[in-house]
Amino acid sequence: MTRNGLDEEREALFTSQEAKEAFLKAGLSEATFHRRVQSGEIHSILPEGRKRGAYYPKSDVIASIHKTGRTQKKVKVTQLVKTAECSKATTQEMPEVGALLGTFFSKINIEKRKAWIERNPDICSILRSEGKIVGCAFLLPLPEEKIMHILNAQIKTPTRPGDILLYEPGNHYSLYLRSVVVLQSVSKLQKRYWAAKLIGELIREIESMGRKGLLIEKIYAQTDTRHVEHLLKVMGFTQIISPTAASNFVLDIATSGSLYARKLRRAMNTWLEE
Repeated sequence: MTRNGLDEEREALFTSQEAKEAFLKAGLSEATFHRRVQSGEIHSILPEGRKRGAYYPKSDVIASIHKTGRTQKKVKVTQLVKTAECSKATTQEMPEVGALLGTFFSKINIEKRKAWIERNPDICSILRSEGKIVGCAFLLPLPEEKIMHILNAQIKTPTRPGDILLYEPGNHYSLYLRSVVVLQSVSKLQKRYWAAKLIGELIREIESMGRKGLLIEKIYAQTDTRHVEHLLKVMGFTQIISPTAASNFVLDIATSGSLYARKLRRAMNTWLEE
């Protein structure tokens, strides 16, 4: 894996030095950090092809710092993870994307998803590992009232191609993060790693939108997947009340103090000042 490939993971992962600094800022020692890694409380992720330079999920480090209960004894977990490359999905890749989504959802309309991409080619990101799609996410620019209806409806109404907005510099947008999934038939650590990479790619994409003059106001997401929920919280999303069983989240770019919201505000302000 290249140096650039490793840098892409850092939105949701700590290096060893960053993790130790987080412990020190919390009044804990480096030795405590190492003990919790040894016990398995903090997972150690070693990218494929490397013998040193492990990464640590931010959610694990933060949870360990703030834990109040007794630490359970666990076996140390350090294992290789398969890397993956991000790209924009094409209409030709929708059958393979549909096959992945079909392992989560009962009905996947491939033709509808093709029509979405024909309407706006920038809405679907995929992860490929060893030639196979192992993750995907749809980031849909929709009217905010449409997003709220989706989040709160007991029975989902269809999203039609005409509902998807086109990107034009200077226009304001709300985004709906949908169908964020990674392949499940792998280890828990591998799923976390791929999910972190996918979310990190989406963060960079949204920041790029700001630099291009797309004025993002809010980002909404809905998930019933625990590792995606953890990553959303690390990014600064807050949970909102919903009548449905799934968990709904929002990131209000104007008011959030999260690192990701601040970076996006700076990107948008740079464009506005030009």
